[in-house]
Amino acid sequence: PVWGGEDGGWHEGLAYWSSYMGRFMYWTFASQAAFDIDPFEKPFFATTGYYAMYSMPPGTQEGAWGDQAQNLSSKSIAGLMQTFASGAQNPHWQWYAETNGAGPPGGYMGIIQSFRSGDMTAKVPDDMPSSRVFPAAGIGVLNTDLIDGSHNIQIQLKSSPFGRSSHGYNANNAILLSMAGERVFRKTGKRDIYGSPHHKEWMWETKSDNAILVNGKGQAPHNAAATGQITHFQTSEDMDILVGEAGTSYDDLTRWTRRIIFLKPYAVVIHDVLEAPKPADFQWLLHATGSFEIDGQGCFWSGKGGAVDVEFVYPADLKI
Repeated sequence: PVWGGEDGGWHEGLAYWSSYMGRFMYWTFASQAAFDIDPFEKPFFATTGYYAMYSMPPGTQEGAWGDQAQNLSSKSIAGLMQTFASGAQNPHWQWYAETNGAGPPGGYMGIIQSFRSGDMTAKVPDDMPSSRVFPAAGIGVLNTDLIDGSHNIQIQLKSSPFGRSSHGYNANNAILLSMAGERVFRKTGKRDIYGSPHHKEWMWETKSDNAILVNGKGQAPHNAAATGQITHFQTSEDMDILVGEAGTSYDDLTRWTRRIIFLKPYAVVIHDVLEAPKPADFQWLLHATGSFEIDGQGCFWSGKGGAVDVEFVYPADLKI
């Protein structure tokens, strides 16, 4: 896959992962039958189901990065995950499919799947860490609950070596926050037509993401050369640490290191380190559905998923 990493991640977002992979599965089983080539022995197909499991635990109501993500839910990809489970003989993916309501597969593909899956028994992923990174695609996903998304608090960071091209246009080092399966801090916009004024002039621009503007400008838009990288990741039951670097995505910035410390389940520390060749103004952006209450050095948001207090520790006397 052009936009897939060997770790199973997918640069263009879950909506296009679902679309492309659904079509590709027909070729997958055909190639095995005709040429005795098993794509599931390749690293991408052997691991890509985990990209969906971590990005959208059962009960998640919206996808993450890229175009059309708001049209997804964990239930909408259940059938595809069942196909992947059969192909890779992965009991975790089978559990995900069954938990999200996937029924017995039908038609010609269903017959092939049933032969391949055999007597595989679904397995709850309680033997896996709740957080994971897909560094080749530049996606980091921190969860508190991998099994029940309706109780999950999730932070995602995108910092992609593939840059900001095609459907994977979101800004590097941008973040998302979800609570109880509902998106809280989000990427903004809804694609009407590919390349429309709204799509091109808002969604492709850094200002539509939870990212940073430098002197009022964002990262090079829709550009594969605007790259990022996840440089560090550590996970434990009580704390996750995730670091992305995106300085080369800007014309007038030499460093932007974003450090995320997730003190599970209720505290997130974000430490941004920025270096510019000359004095610059920085705008720190945060988007949500609905309004924020501004109070001094912080703000408050509440909605369906819960409530969030945001406190800016440094620098003092910010204009919010």
